[in-house]
Amino acid sequence: MAIRQLKSGNWNIRKMVDGRSYSVTIDHKPTDREAERLIMRQIAEAGDQRPSGTSSFDAAAGAYISSVEGSLSESTIREYVRLHAYLQKHFARFCSLRIGDIGSQDVQKIVSEYSRGKDDNARRNITHRSAKSVSNMYGFIRSVMRSVLPDLALHVTLPDLQKVEPYIPTDDEVRAVCEALRGSRYEAAIILASLGCRRSEICALELSDVSDTSVRIHQAKVQDKEGRWVIKDHGKTATSTREIEIPEYLSELIRSQGFVYRGAPGQITVRLHSVQDRLGIPRFSVHKLRHFYASSAITLGVPLPFVQRSGGWATPATLQRIYVHAQKDKQREMDLVTMNQIASLTVPSGVPNRSKK
Repeated sequence: MAIRQLKSGNWNIRKMVDGRSYSVTIDHKPTDREAERLIMRQIAEAGDQRPSGTSSFDAAAGAYISSVEGSLSESTIREYVRLHAYLQKHFARFCSLRIGDIGSQDVQKIVSEYSRGKDDNARRNITHRSAKSVSNMYGFIRSVMRSVLPDLALHVTLPDLQKVEPYIPTDDEVRAVCEALRGSRYEAAIILASLGCRRSEICALELSDVSDTSVRIHQAKVQDKEGRWVIKDHGKTATSTREIEIPEYLSELIRSQGFVYRGAPGQITVRLHSVQDRLGIPRFSVHKLRHFYASSAITLGVPLPFVQRSGGWATPATLQRIYVHAQKDKQREMDLVTMNQIASLTVPSGVPNRSKK
């Protein structure tokens, strides 16, 4: 794909696909991602060039991404564009193949090589990609191919998806982080995260959303298709819009500083990791504080439907995993209570007893 500036000052994007040249002219210099998307859109809008079994995978991928652009989230479209660009860069031969000529063995080779391929962002070789990442690549290839050949059956072996145990910060870890961030512009954000708010929700909050006793969550700060941060007038899920109770301290803190949080969303994570390293505690993301909130509520006996609603979870799936984890911790705590009681009756007095939780 070629991008060049014209004498008029406009910018021209040109790409050859399946022997046909596509060209788009715009009034600003596009990013590579934007240029690819504009060409994809032109391919999709060319009625006589709808993908068929004789179309290349490259052309079919561009048309597919354009066709689903209005129905999928910006983050999903960004990921599709990234995967398409990765295939173009590292698997050019595969991209040039006609859809009708691609078989299960071709896709299996891509999947196997991608699982131990390159990381373009970190510029390093990857010896073992996560099963989820490999599955996402396969899902994209399969979706593109089935958009042209709906009855296509692929037989590909994927890595087993490992069931990941959710990490839940401890009370001491959360307390230490909050103390370390006391008085900083990150304090309110971390407290809100500990109350179950998503990072995207926190970064979209305004003073008008905060009352003396609660916060109304109804927006999210996300990246658009071009990677720019924008405020979206709805949350991640249909259940994201909600009102949560907050401590008086937090309300006064927000009002005194005149804002909830100012800065890029990623800066919260950077500062959080810096504090964790300084404190000598394990690194955990802002999102893991949602797990902490859920686990705390469950341990306190709050019924799951109430926890789900207050945290804005669309389904109870994540909560169920956190519930099992929280119950394991609670089980050990209760076992120790029982053991210590019986030990006080059965173990000789003066003999040390394991009583720590």
